[in-house]
Amino acid sequence: MVLRAALFTGLLFVVLVVLTVSVVILVSGFASARKSAYTQAHGVPRDATVTSVMLGSSKASTEDVDVSLADPVDGQQTVTVLVPSAQSFPVGARVQVLIDPQDPGYAEMAGQQFKTDSVALWDAATAWLIAALLAALAVWPGREWRKLRRRGAPPSAAAGGTPQHRTG
Repeated sequence: MVLRAALFTGLLFVVLVVLTVSVVILVSGFASARKSAYTQAHGVPRDATVTSVMLGSSKASTEDVDVSLADPVDGQQTVTVLVPSAQSFPVGARVQVLIDPQDPGYAEMAGQQFKTDSVALWDAATAWLIAALLAALAVWPGREWRKLRRRGAPPSAAAGGTPQHRTG
Protein backbone atom coordinates (compact mmCIF):
# COMPACT_ATOMS: atom_id res chain seq x y z
CA MET A 1 0.00 0.00 0.00
CA VAL A 2 2.86 2.38 0.85
CA LEU A 3 4.50 1.62 -2.49
CA ARG A 4 1.31 2.40 -4.40
CA ALA A 5 0.81 5.69 -2.56
CA ALA A 6 4.42 6.69 -3.16
CA LEU A 7 4.18 5.71 -6.81
CA PHE A 8 0.98 7.69 -7.25
CA THR A 9 2.47 10.76 -5.50
CA GLY A 10 5.63 10.61 -7.60
CA LEU A 11 3.69 10.12 -10.81
CA LEU A 12 1.38 13.00 -9.94
CA PHE A 13 4.39 15.25 -9.27
CA VAL A 14 6.00 14.32 -12.60
CA VAL A 15 2.75 14.90 -14.50
CA LEU A 16 2.33 18.33 -12.88
CA VAL A 17 5.90 19.31 -13.80
CA VAL A 18 5.41 18.14 -17.37
CA LEU A 19 2.10 19.95 -17.71
CA THR A 20 3.78 23.11 -16.45
CA VAL A 21 6.57 22.74 -19.03
CA SER A 22 3.98 22.09 -21.74
CA VAL A 23 2.06 25.23 -20.83
CA VAL A 24 5.30 27.23 -20.90
CA ILE A 25 6.05 25.87 -24.40
CA LEU A 26 2.60 26.81 -25.64
CA VAL A 27 2.60 30.26 -24.02
CA SER A 28 6.09 31.08 -25.35
CA GLY A 29 5.00 30.12 -28.87
CA PHE A 30 1.95 32.32 -28.68
CA ALA A 31 4.01 35.14 -27.14
CA SER A 32 6.38 34.95 -30.12
CA ALA A 33 3.43 35.25 -32.47
CA ARG A 34 2.14 38.31 -30.56
CA LYS A 35 5.61 39.92 -30.67
CA SER A 36 5.77 39.33 -34.41
CA ALA A 37 2.32 40.82 -34.97
CA TYR A 38 3.36 43.88 -32.97
CA THR A 39 6.59 44.23 -34.95
CA GLN A 40 4.75 43.92 -38.27
CA ALA A 41 2.23 46.60 -37.19
CA HIS A 42 4.55 49.03 -35.36
CA GLY A 43 8.05 48.13 -36.51
CA VAL A 44 10.57 50.77 -37.54
CA PRO A 45 11.41 50.18 -41.22
CA ARG A 46 15.12 50.22 -42.00
CA ASP A 47 17.19 49.53 -45.09
CA ALA A 48 19.83 46.93 -44.36
CA THR A 49 22.62 44.99 -46.02
CA VAL A 50 22.93 41.21 -45.59
CA THR A 51 26.27 40.40 -43.93
CA SER A 52 25.87 36.62 -43.46
CA VAL A 53 23.35 33.82 -43.97
CA MET A 54 23.19 30.62 -41.90
CA LEU A 55 20.77 27.73 -42.07
CA GLY A 56 18.44 28.05 -39.08
CA SER A 57 18.51 25.50 -36.29
CA SER A 58 14.75 25.10 -36.03
CA LYS A 59 12.69 22.26 -37.45
CA ALA A 60 11.12 24.61 -40.01
CA SER A 61 13.05 25.61 -43.12
CA THR A 62 14.51 28.92 -42.05
CA GLU A 63 17.68 30.94 -42.36
CA ASP A 64 19.28 33.32 -39.89
CA VAL A 65 20.19 36.41 -41.87
CA ASP A 66 22.56 38.86 -40.19
CA VAL A 67 22.06 42.38 -41.48
CA SER A 68 23.80 45.69 -40.97
CA LEU A 69 21.35 48.57 -40.64
CA ALA A 70 21.85 51.71 -42.73
CA ASP A 71 20.52 53.80 -39.81
CA PRO A 72 20.91 52.32 -36.31
CA VAL A 73 17.88 52.05 -34.03
CA ASP A 74 18.62 52.87 -30.38
CA GLY A 75 22.32 52.15 -30.98
CA GLN A 76 21.58 48.76 -32.58
CA GLN A 77 23.68 48.54 -35.78
CA THR A 78 23.32 44.83 -36.59
CA VAL A 79 20.47 42.36 -36.07
CA THR A 80 19.68 38.75 -36.98
CA VAL A 81 16.48 38.19 -38.93
CA LEU A 82 14.78 34.79 -39.22
CA VAL A 83 13.47 34.29 -42.76
CA PRO A 84 12.04 31.32 -44.69
CA SER A 85 14.90 29.57 -46.50
CA ALA A 86 12.78 29.50 -49.65
CA GLN A 87 13.51 33.23 -49.74
CA SER A 88 17.29 33.18 -49.65
CA PHE A 89 19.33 36.37 -49.67
CA PRO A 90 22.92 36.55 -50.90
CA VAL A 91 25.55 38.35 -48.83
CA GLY A 92 25.58 42.01 -49.83
CA ALA A 93 21.90 42.10 -50.81
CA ARG A 94 19.89 45.15 -49.79
CA VAL A 95 16.74 44.30 -47.81
CA GLN A 96 14.16 46.15 -45.78
CA VAL A 97 13.56 44.98 -42.23
CA LEU A 98 11.21 46.01 -39.45
CA ILE A 99 12.85 46.67 -36.08
CA ASP A 100 10.75 46.14 -32.96
CA PRO A 101 10.65 49.61 -31.32
CA GLN A 102 10.43 48.02 -27.84
CA ASP A 103 13.31 45.59 -28.50
CA PRO A 104 15.74 46.92 -31.14
CA GLY A 105 17.60 43.60 -31.14
CA TYR A 106 14.56 41.92 -32.71
CA ALA A 107 13.82 42.32 -36.41
CA GLU A 108 11.69 40.72 -39.10
CA MET A 109 11.37 40.98 -42.83
CA ALA A 110 8.53 43.32 -43.75
CA GLY A 111 5.38 41.35 -44.52
CA GLN A 112 6.68 38.06 -43.09
CA GLN A 113 4.90 37.65 -39.77
CA PHE A 114 5.89 34.76 -37.52
CA LYS A 115 2.99 32.33 -37.34
CA THR A 116 2.62 29.99 -34.40
CA ASP A 117 2.61 26.40 -35.51
CA SER A 118 0.19 25.19 -32.87
CA VAL A 119 0.46 21.60 -34.12
CA ALA A 120 4.23 21.63 -33.51
CA LEU A 121 3.70 23.19 -30.07
CA TRP A 122 1.16 20.53 -29.11
CA ASP A 123 3.50 17.84 -30.46
CA ALA A 124 6.29 19.16 -28.24
CA ALA A 125 3.98 19.29 -25.22
CA THR A 126 2.75 15.75 -25.87
CA ALA A 127 6.31 14.47 -26.27
CA TRP A 128 7.23 16.01 -22.90
CA LEU A 129 4.25 14.35 -21.27
CA ILE A 130 4.99 10.91 -22.72
CA ALA A 131 8.67 11.15 -21.78
CA ALA A 132 7.80 12.14 -18.22
CA LEU A 133 5.31 9.32 -17.81
CA LEU A 134 7.82 6.78 -19.10
CA ALA A 135 10.51 8.17 -16.81
CA ALA A 136 8.18 8.02 -13.83
CA LEU A 137 7.17 4.46 -14.62
CA ALA A 138 10.82 3.44 -15.01
CA VAL A 139 12.41 5.33 -12.12
CA TRP A 140 9.93 5.72 -9.28
CA PRO A 141 9.36 2.02 -8.45
CA GLY A 142 13.13 1.50 -8.30
CA ARG A 143 13.52 4.34 -5.83
CA GLU A 144 10.77 2.98 -3.61
CA TRP A 145 12.29 -0.50 -3.75
CA ARG A 146 15.66 0.91 -2.61
CA LYS A 147 14.00 2.80 0.27
CA LEU A 148 12.27 -0.35 1.49
CA ARG A 149 15.51 -2.36 1.22
CA ARG A 150 17.33 0.22 3.34
CA ARG A 151 14.66 -0.19 6.01
CA GLY A 152 15.29 -3.93 6.00
CA ALA A 153 12.18 -5.09 4.14
CA PRO A 154 12.78 -8.06 1.87
CA PRO A 155 12.82 -7.28 -1.89
CA SER A 156 9.61 -9.21 -2.48
CA ALA A 157 7.77 -6.88 -0.07
CA ALA A 158 9.16 -3.89 -1.95
CA ALA A 159 7.87 -5.38 -5.17
CA GLY A 160 4.40 -5.70 -3.68
CA GLY A 161 4.50 -9.48 -3.21
CA THR A 162 4.19 -11.50 -0.05
CA PRO A 163 7.21 -11.38 2.24
CA GLN A 164 9.54 -14.35 2.09
CA HIS A 165 10.92 -15.53 5.40
CA ARG A 166 14.44 -16.85 5.49
CA THR A 167 15.21 -19.86 7.55
CA GLY A 168 18.50 -20.81 9.02
